[in-house]
Amino acid sequence: DLPSFIEKSSCETIPAENSYLYLNYRLAFAKKGDKVVFCPFNVIKNRRDPPIIIKNDIEVACAERDSCVVSGPGTHMVVKTKQAKLFVQGFRFTGATKSSIFVHKSSSVNEHTICQSTFEGNESKKGAAIRVSSGASLIVGQSDFTDNDSVRGTVFTDGSLEIYQ
Repeated sequence: DLPSFIEKSSCETIPAENSYLYLNYRLAFAKKGDKVVFCPFNVIKNRRDPPIIIKNDIEVACAERDSCVVSGPGTHMVVKTKQAKLFVQGFRFTGATKSSIFVHKSSSVNEHTICQSTFEGNESKKGAAIRVSSGASLIVGQSDFTDNDSVRGTVFTDGSLEIYQ
């Protein structure tokens, strides 16, 4: 079962200055089990900015669906360790020039969930929106995929994939 949409009256605000770097730092250093709900934001990743590396078991949500926007070139998020288990809800990812979210093979022992999110205008050779390495398990639910461009699919996986409407 997919969770109902998270609505919180108290959400975390991302500062306007250095907003992508703040988001990157906040998620990269989140502790195991953290549940982070952001107020609406629009952050732009520059070409030289690294992707957000998810290192722990975390849940990330936007207080308003599609109102937490991450845009810009490269990859936006990478799930990269055995301890990492990603749950994303209500985000909008646009303009990635590699897979917007990449689940690395080192995090393949966990099940990852992306729900009620939008992927728009992303591109990559394999998985413009989402790419999952072998062995990983991904659940995608109630999400929209628009104008993503990839030779090998909008969502590319060597692992297991479940999709819910």
